Amino acid sequence: MTVEGFAEDLKRELCRRMEEQAIRSGKPRRRIEYRVLKRNNGVRHHGILVMEEEARIVPYIYIERYLEEYEGGRRLQDIAAEIEQTWGRQLEEGKEQKLDSSYEAVREKLVCRLVHYEKNKEWLEQVPYLPFLDLAVTFHVMLFQEERTSGSIPVRNSHLKNWEIDLKELCRLAMENTPRLFPQEIRRLEDLLEIEPVGIPMYLISNTSGVYGAAAILYPSVLSELAERLDASLYLLPSSIHEFIAVPFCEKYKPEELREVVQEINESQVPEEEYLSNEVYYYDREKGVVGKAED
Repeated sequence: MTVEGFAEDLKRELCRRMEEQAIRSGKPRRRIEYRVLKRNNGVRHHGILVMEEEARIVPYIYIERYLEEYEGGRRLQDIAAEIEQTWGRQLEEGKEQKLDSSYEAVREKLVCRLVHYEKNKEWLEQVPYLPFLDLAVTFHVMLFQEERTSGSIPVRNSHLKNWEIDLKELCRLAMENTPRLFPQEIRRLEDLLEIEPVGIPMYLISNTSGVYGAAAILYPSVLSELAERLDASLYLLPSSIHEFIAVPFCEKYKPEELREVVQEINESQVPEEEYLSNEVYYYDREKGVVGKAED
């Protein structure tokens, strides 16, 4: 079954259930739509959203996993009932929230992230960003932050105009807020995976939430302190949008060989939406700068 066909069947079932609920409760019907959203790296997600006039938040439920469950034998009615419960809870929570998008309300919630430039080129035309090698630094307003999960909206060009600030000020605020809201976390990979040392010391650079932690390499002194601790310059391997792997510079580690490792991991283990880059970067301890590793 195609995801589009499943979405239409699910939408009809949800409309039927909500029509019955509206008749019983006397409340207006909620409007239900099927939409395809583009996420990081142009990855498309299929989902159902429900709109209610007084709600400030519009829940969007991804349906790919529900299609798998349906094809595995789960009843459509049971799936619709679960989604209806999720929507009801999110809509009630949304009514209680006041989304103030004024500059004063968001200035301490502005954060930055790292994404691949070429794969997000079309989207980047709509938002302020800073180019960084083959990547781009983008900016977001945090809506909520919980353990291992968070919600945000991207800062768009229109926001800067409304807030009457420029890209330089936006960057300054984000670089102050991001380390505060998402503190750095650097761990030896062997300790994290609970395995014996493999000979090459590797360090995972991320943040304490583990979400969009690749931006931690932009934090002041993260790379300089790690390089000082290891008494070496660093190779930086982009593991995903969530983390980098740092390897102390050694002449026996060839950039081309490291690139092959990064590319193989990206192709076999990293979801397309979480891909960051196939490049390998080099942090020069003496100059304090990051560039592409050259052979």
